[in-house]
Amino acid sequence: MRNGKDRSKGKNKTKWTLNRALRYRFENRMMGSTATQILLLVLTVVITTLIFGVIFAKTRFGALSTGLWKSIIHILNPSELGMDTGSRTYLFFALVVTVIGMLLFGELISILNVGMSNAVARTTRGRTKVMERNPHILILGYSDATMAILEQLVTYSQNSGEKIPLVIMTDEIPASDLAEQIERRFGRKSGIVCRSGCIHDIQELNKCSVETARGIIIDARDDFETIEAIMACNAKILELENEGISNPDLFITATVRNTENELEAKLAGGERVKLIPYTTIMARILAGASRETGMSYVYRELSDYRERAIDCVDAGEVCGKAGKDIPVMELSRYLKEDIAVGGVPLKKTQADPDDDHPVRHFTFSSREERKTGDYGMFFVLRRSMKSEPSVEFTSENKADESLIRSDKHDRTVKDRSFLYLGGGALLDSVLKEQNDFYKSTGKRKVLVADIHESVLDYASEEKKAQYPALDISAECCDIYEYKTLKRLVSDSDADSVVLRPAPAMSPRASDEKNLSQAIYLKQIRQDLDNVNKDFAVTCEMGMENTMQLASLTGSHDFVVGERLTAVMSAQIAVRPELHDVLVELMSSQGSGIYMRPITDYLDFKGQAKIETDVYTISEAVARSGEIFIGFHRMAYNATTGEIEYNAPELIPPKWETEDASKKKIYSFWEEDELVIISDMM
Repeated sequence: MRNGKDRSKGKNKTKWTLNRALRYRFENRMMGSTATQILLLVLTVVITTLIFGVIFAKTRFGALSTGLWKSIIHILNPSELGMDTGSRTYLFFALVVTVIGMLLFGELISILNVGMSNAVARTTRGRTKVMERNPHILILGYSDATMAILEQLVTYSQNSGEKIPLVIMTDEIPASDLAEQIERRFGRKSGIVCRSGCIHDIQELNKCSVETARGIIIDARDDFETIEAIMACNAKILELENEGISNPDLFITATVRNTENELEAKLAGGERVKLIPYTTIMARILAGASRETGMSYVYRELSDYRERAIDCVDAGEVCGKAGKDIPVMELSRYLKEDIAVGGVPLKKTQADPDDDHPVRHFTFSSREERKTGDYGMFFVLRRSMKSEPSVEFTSENKADESLIRSDKHDRTVKDRSFLYLGGGALLDSVLKEQNDFYKSTGKRKVLVADIHESVLDYASEEKKAQYPALDISAECCDIYEYKTLKRLVSDSDADSVVLRPAPAMSPRASDEKNLSQAIYLKQIRQDLDNVNKDFAVTCEMGMENTMQLASLTGSHDFVVGERLTAVMSAQIAVRPELHDVLVELMSSQGSGIYMRPITDYLDFKGQAKIETDVYTISEAVARSGEIFIGFHRMAYNATTGEIEYNAPELIPPKWETEDASKKKIYSFWEEDELVIISDMM
């Protein structure tokens, strides 16, 4: 209505006719379900039977019942027409009804075929509600890290013997295609359930049985979608709680790539969300790997169920065997194969941070005064997930006091210079890590080079004031050109070269650039060998298969950020208690993992080489308020007489394999290093 006039009376009004009305109603009905279409088809057959039954009764048979029967026979059996006799009028109508019958049954077959095809398609899309007997882990989304998450969870189930159903829902790839990929990777018996749906749609979450889930992992491609999914999951959990369905042990694990989005993600999920800060973790790993060759290997192995892993052990199991009065810093001496690195205290002491402190330490620290009885849970580095930690009581676990340094001394810090190739937001976090590490030991030379002019900002007075422990210079140049790369390495006199991916490129394209740089650096290292100049190379890669190729170039450290955070997500989903200790070890807050010269802890007494056991090393490190978790022994080349790179060894065996009653003895040189956990940089 407008200005009091009915616009429906205009010239453009569609003229109503019976034909149009019937067609309109018929089409609406035919657009319904398969059952509706079949019902309409049956109705058409009945009407056709009645019409031609009357015609047959009048033209030949006389009786209506006979005419109806003959009409049905012609509709159902086209061959009946060849055996029929009668007048031309009768035969004409018999032909007509036979043709109509053929068309109707052809349409019936078509409807059934389409209906069955749609049913099969719905089945392959994974639309039915999940019904697993055991609590399942739900993975929402699909990214480059998805297969790494599934691999970790499958490995955990195989090693621990605990069957955990896995359910994955995404709209990035059809469920049937995803199921095919999973079958190729893990085999037909993996039991991984695939569902199609939007990961931030609350209604779609209904099919995933959130009420019976053990944990939720959000594996979105960007932070915005991650936050949306967190909000949807939290809303669904609250909806279930309002209905009286509670699942207090259910947590949401999510990776946030940009630091500025972390607060929003925490607010979206509340206490239910366990966040993995990608930028913070990668900054610590890249900074540590550039300072100490082999550090990336340490981080990869500690966060991978295929190798070593951190596990939770109830304090009752430990105290029942070791007693409640053992200082926690000495607990590892009583564990047969594993190493205790931290725990959850029953109550706070003066050694803990204030209540308003943003960080609470979950690793044992140099301030630790607690005994084993003061803890409710312990975090243990496991050599194998197939066996429970056991406690060994024997006089053989005592340390050799003659080898432990008793004098007070400052820790040894290597004098290194750095060349960072490539900028990006993560570089600021890496430089902050380096600045915090070297702030009390003098300035370190840093050269930052990139193809973008924005890299020159790192040489500004503002940046230099921000990182006072670093002597930063910057250069804008083609870092992917061989001659330029060789000049940068030579001019910077770098001990460590760090290759960073280009932020504007895809992971594959960026890895191709980094791989070509690594190949160039291998040749440059050989060229500079004549002037006795060597340097370590650390590569940040986007794809795991490229990392394997990069190892052929002689690079020492490789970090695949997506895989690292993926395996952390899997571990936290299985054991939410691990979130605090993993984030503490791999972020700038709290304790960290370092490599320190073995001579800082053991007295070589003027010898170039000594032999000792793990118990002696563990005790020497514990007296410095730190935790021993492994060593990095150098390999001597008998031909050249030079020290060569060797991978670190974590959680080394304490006892001989062939004779479990005999302690295993290791040989060490003065150049060897220990891998330790410390709250002192």
